[in-house]
Amino acid sequence: MDTLLLGLQLVFNVAPLLVILAASVFGVFVGAVPGLTATMAVALLVPITFYRDPGPAIAAIVTTSAMAIFSGDIPATYLNIPGTPSSAAYVGDSHLLARSGRARETLGVNLVCSVFGGIFGTIILVFVSPSLAEVALQFSSFEYFWLALLGLSCSIFIAIGSRVKAFLSLMIGLLLSTVGLDMMSGAPRFTFGIPDLMAGINFTLKKAGVGIPKFWAGIGVWIFIWCYLTYRVYPPIPFSVRAIYGTVSACGIFMWVSGSQDDWEDFKRPIMNVLDGISGFHKLVRVAVLSVLPILLAGYAWQSYQPSFDEPIELRTVHPAPPATTKVHGKTFVLQTASNPFRINPEGKYDQAYSNAHIVVQDMGRLMKDVNSKDDNPWAPEAEGYIKHVREGGEIFFQNCHFCHGDNLNGRGLWAYAFNPIPANFTDAGTIAQLQETFVFWRVAQGGIGLPPEGFPWASVMPPWKEHLTTDEIWKVVMFEYWHTGYYPRTWD
Repeated sequence: MDTLLLGLQLVFNVAPLLVILAASVFGVFVGAVPGLTATMAVALLVPITFYRDPGPAIAAIVTTSAMAIFSGDIPATYLNIPGTPSSAAYVGDSHLLARSGRARETLGVNLVCSVFGGIFGTIILVFVSPSLAEVALQFSSFEYFWLALLGLSCSIFIAIGSRVKAFLSLMIGLLLSTVGLDMMSGAPRFTFGIPDLMAGINFTLKKAGVGIPKFWAGIGVWIFIWCYLTYRVYPPIPFSVRAIYGTVSACGIFMWVSGSQDDWEDFKRPIMNVLDGISGFHKLVRVAVLSVLPILLAGYAWQSYQPSFDEPIELRTVHPAPPATTKVHGKTFVLQTASNPFRINPEGKYDQAYSNAHIVVQDMGRLMKDVNSKDDNPWAPEAEGYIKHVREGGEIFFQNCHFCHGDNLNGRGLWAYAFNPIPANFTDAGTIAQLQETFVFWRVAQGGIGLPPEGFPWASVMPPWKEHLTTDEIWKVVMFEYWHTGYYPRTWD
């Protein structure tokens, strides 16, 4: 007990707590960058912590490792790329949940499980570490082989999709990893007397005689990453996230091109050739850059500060013309004749007048007509029929849609201002209040991408929810949106 109290006293001081805070930020950064591991983060901290007091030093190392392992779930969830090897086990499931609009929920679950798992593992390790050490000392090459085989086999079973492809990927990776120097003994493996293979498989275009200057290679890599994040990742990620990964990518590229003096000279050679004007072509490029760059900067500045008299985009007063039909889950809906199957009266028949009578009243902040009535309160356990379907639609909305459209459906969600245009404000009288329910069903099911220019205010990064929700779930969400905002769906009459 005295040892435990002494440990708590060492931790809960100003200096260790500040160290833990700084190490947490560093660990989150390292873990969120694919390719950087918690082990690398700890290795980078060793020179800093070597001459420090044991308490803050150990706290920094433990905090960095724990935060890096968790933050590896961030790119795994959003990009389907594990930030650390620890995230590879559930990267597929996390990304699928993110594509369903549940990225925040997924990261929250990962965080809670990481915290409790870390605490539980630490407690167990405190009591059984001596016994585990005795068992580990008995391990020979046979035990290590079977342990490695078990781990590699698990990677096949947790893979999403074809097990054959997962097995082939594993075997190709093992094949490539066996070339080079053995990490334990230092003995060369499958090098065939070629010195270049001592460091493993590292074929480059330069070795093939087709060298690409590092300057253009770095620019090409950055452009590829930016285009991949902008156009390939689905659903589209906010600009703020793209900016973060773009900045991190730029830093990584500069670290790559400055790894040695030769690499740095190779990178800056095209720049220096243009600045020095060593040839007619380089002089022409220099003149073009010095002429065009100020014009571009001036144009950008002028465009940024130019007063705009356009209508606010969030009003969404311009609605795209709907098609005659839309196809969702193999069924074709005629928008002019279709109706919400859940807008029903107690007899189970479609009755818009009945459901309109139970629309929420937005008066002085009240959200329900009578909180004590099961006929008007969808959250009542005994709610039935129409009002029960409203509750089910609300549950789906708050699981998938409120991150952008907001808790109050006003387009002010947590991620709203990362998009241009921002999500639609359903409480505005110019949006769903002016539309038929089938129109909203079409927009939710098909998403906001691919509309013609005249439909721009409604063009957005909203994913086609037919890929994530059933037809019934979409109808329920639409019905909840009308109920919550207090608007009645327009009719074709």
